[in-house]
Amino acid sequence: PATFVMKPDSLTCICWDFLCAAAMTHDSVMIPLLSAFEIESTGAVLGFALASSFVWLLDFIFSFFRGYINTRTGFLEMRMSHIAYRYLTGWFAPDVALLCLDGFAFLSSSATLDVQSITLLRLFRSLRLLRLVRMFGRAHLLKEHLTLDFLGAMASVYVETALSIVKHLAIIAFLCHFTGCAWYALGREETQEMGSSWITVHENMRQELGMPSDVLYMYSTALHWSLTQFTPAAMEVSATNGLERLFSVFVVLTGLIVFSFFLGS
Repeated sequence: PATFVMKPDSLTCICWDFLCAAAMTHDSVMIPLLSAFEIESTGAVLGFALASSFVWLLDFIFSFFRGYINTRTGFLEMRMSHIAYRYLTGWFAPDVALLCLDGFAFLSSSATLDVQSITLLRLFRSLRLLRLVRMFGRAHLLKEHLTLDFLGAMASVYVETALSIVKHLAIIAFLCHFTGCAWYALGREETQEMGSSWITVHENMRQELGMPSDVLYMYSTALHWSLTQFTPAAMEVSATNGLERLFSVFVVLTGLIVFSFFLGS
């Protein structure tokens, strides 16, 4: 095998997977925010977005130099020709498409676009979250490395339990984040046929009380609403038209399934 091919359980690969996990966390938080809220991609927001895209570009290159376990033979595959063939017939095309989406998103962010183009851009941004699917396999390797290599077999049971709890809490947090951003984005799509949205009703109520409705408050309100759908709680925000009501019913049913799944596991 080539000397510069990395073993999947090497320290270099583990450190790189942690960096990719950080980039994935950034994308999971910021992409729904930028898609739903009017946040300018400047300053620190733009800097972190560029850093995340650079990490994925390097990961695209490193994928040709990363060994893997052959599931048919059970042996470690370190031959570059086999690694390249596996990547070209697997995640190569999706990775190229996602990298092109990154470039298109950055080029379009500085241009003046109409409403339809902005909606399409937000959809393209959301498609970048498909990288979550690819990170699931690496997350399993990181979990094994933490429980066995770093902390030893004596502590593996306790660490695995703690990591399982953290994983479930993180999944709930991200689900509430995605749901809250989708709830706010739905409230912005107000038409005469649908009637007033929850955003209009809530902002009018706060204006009567002389209170502002900035981005931070509206995000926390949408996040609070999403939390009430996954837990037995309530708040003053509710659906005000048919589309929002259907979305609320769908979220409640999804929350019931997710809550039952976590109780069973």
